[in-house]
Amino acid sequence: MPGHMRQDLYPELFAVEDNHWWHQHKRALVRQWLKVCLPRPGRIIDVGSGTGKILEELKHEGWEVLGVDGAREAINLSRKRGVTVKKVNLSKSRLPFPANSFNAAISLDTLEHLEDDLGILKEMRRIVKKGGIILITVPAHPWLFSYWDKMLGHFRRYKKSDLLKLCQRSGLKLVNISYLFSFLLIPVIVIRWFKKTLRLQEVSDFTDTPGFTLVMLPLQIMGFMERTWLKYARVPLGLSLICVLKKK
Repeated sequence: MPGHMRQDLYPELFAVEDNHWWHQHKRALVRQWLKVCLPRPGRIIDVGSGTGKILEELKHEGWEVLGVDGAREAINLSRKRGVTVKKVNLSKSRLPFPANSFNAAISLDTLEHLEDDLGILKEMRRIVKKGGIILITVPAHPWLFSYWDKMLGHFRRYKKSDLLKLCQRSGLKLVNISYLFSFLLIPVIVIRWFKKTLRLQEVSDFTDTPGFTLVMLPLQIMGFMERTWLKYARVPLGLSLICVLKKK
C-alpha cells in the first residue's frame, strides 16, 4: 500500500540496522555532511524517523534530538534506543511545531512515502531556523521501481532533475546534491532480475542472503571510499540521492 511500509518489516529493520553496511554507510554520510554544514550540534528533528538509530547516534554526538513518524511500531522500537519519537500523520503535511524551532531537519528515505512530498518539505523549511539545514535522502531512478518499493510503501523513485525542481519549489537554497551507493547500481539491477525470475519478490531485502558475510568487508570498504570521495566531489550515479538544503 503506497505510503505505508509493511508492519512486519519494522522488527527486521530494527534487528539489522546497527550492523548492516547499507544503514551504516548512509548514517555515516549524513553525520559527515551535517558536521560540515553545522560544526556545532544543535536541535535536530528527524521527519520519518523509523526505528530511531540515526537519532541515537546524533544524541551521542551532542545533538538535542526529536523524531516524528506515523507508524506505532516504529515509535515503540525507537524507545528501546532511548530517543523520543512522536506519532504524527506525515501525509497531512503539517508538523506540530512552531516556526523556527530547529537548527536542522533530516528526512531519510521518507519523501517517497508521501503523496505530497512538496508539502512536507515546505513544513520542514517552516520549522527550521533561518540559516538552518535540511538533509534528505531518496531512492533514485523511476525505472528501478520494483516489488521492494511496493513492500516499503513508496509512491515513487526520483530523477535527479525532478528532485532539483522539488527543492526549488520549496523555497530552499541548494547546498549540495549527489548520488549515493554508486557501487551497488549494477549489482542491484542483477539481483532484482534474479528475484523476479525466481519469484522471490516477497523476500525482504533486509534479510541477509547466502554469502552475505563474505561481502560485508568489501562493501564497508567501498562505502568508506565513497564517503571520502564525497568530501571533495559529487558521485555521478547511484541507487539513492542525498541532498542538503539551507533555509534562506
